[in-house]
Amino acid sequence: MTGAKNILYGWMATLMLGCCTLFVVSCSSDDPEQEQKPEQGDRLQLVSFTRSGDDFDQASIKNDSRIRMFITSNEEEPKQATFIWNNPSWSKDGKIKENADYYLYGVLSGDDITTNITPSTNYSSGATLTVSNLSPLALEGQDPCVIVGVKGTLDGNLGESVVERGKFYYKGQSKDHNYVHLLLDRLYSAVTFQFGPLDAEYASLRTIKLTKLQLKVNLSSDSKLNMTVPLTAGSSPVGTITTSTQSGSSSSECTITLFEDADGKEFSEIVDGDIQVGCFAPGYASDLSVVSYYDVYDKGATPYKLSSRTAENALGGILTYTDPQTNTQKPTLTRGEKLTLTLTVNPSYLYQLSDPDATTIKISAN
Repeated sequence: MTGAKNILYGWMATLMLGCCTLFVVSCSSDDPEQEQKPEQGDRLQLVSFTRSGDDFDQASIKNDSRIRMFITSNEEEPKQATFIWNNPSWSKDGKIKENADYYLYGVLSGDDITTNITPSTNYSSGATLTVSNLSPLALEGQDPCVIVGVKGTLDGNLGESVVERGKFYYKGQSKDHNYVHLLLDRLYSAVTFQFGPLDAEYASLRTIKLTKLQLKVNLSSDSKLNMTVPLTAGSSPVGTITTSTQSGSSSSECTITLFEDADGKEFSEIVDGDIQVGCFAPGYASDLSVVSYYDVYDKGATPYKLSSRTAENALGGILTYTDPQTNTQKPTLTRGEKLTLTLTVNPSYLYQLSDPDATTIKISAN
């Protein structure tokens, strides 16, 4: 696998939500039995979230990202709540009752997804989430994550406590004491890019400036997909995930932009944080490519731009491998893993200035 450095990306999270009030307007009635009574209970307040294996700033989440949570019980039908991120806090949702036993399942995503839930034998033992309308690509902070642990506190402070994997249970508390911390796992894999140095002789004659970098996947049908995520109580809560493309008749292309600068940046000027991390559904690794847009400048007495160019590099050969036992292609990365790739310049220039350079950008594994 070309000596690639796999970094366990695994991601979990903990969340807190602000307050909103539901007003019910009804027609007046002289019959007291016909009057609507206010719903009893308190709303959940999602506090913070933690991801395994990395430091994550909650403020980097895209505004309007949502957690679709199912508040389930073995005694009644599940209720769905939606928590919306508006930096620096979450909205408040999810009516619960004091001393009632609940099991919380759900997904965080920057996409406008839909979710459904099916219990295992009962909700205390697990459930299967069906997530629809996902994009196969997402920027870090907008990629889908699934709840794999729940911890309640009375005042929003975890202290020395931790949110344990495979613990979905939550007991309803009295009003204004229902603070919930969530542990999240990533559903996608990720790639990040760095840049190799230019050949010294070439660099004395030419300057290359990157203007845009995109991650792209070509699909044979609709660009949205569905995921089925089985969850069980215990230390390994996520089962085998299945992915399918939504029905569609025409081919499509999905892209995300990792970097863009109209003036361009020389490779040596690009620093950590300039290029965003790209996340992708693991089943689409073989269809992935990176597209580089760059300008080439002559370093003469009066520097000038020679041309603007585009280079597309397929990543399937790096992000997949052939299983020797089954002779089938499998992804190099599983969900929650990240691979760092290096962009290098492959110059093939001529000294006759009347002839164009044959400069291209290529990808190698770091």
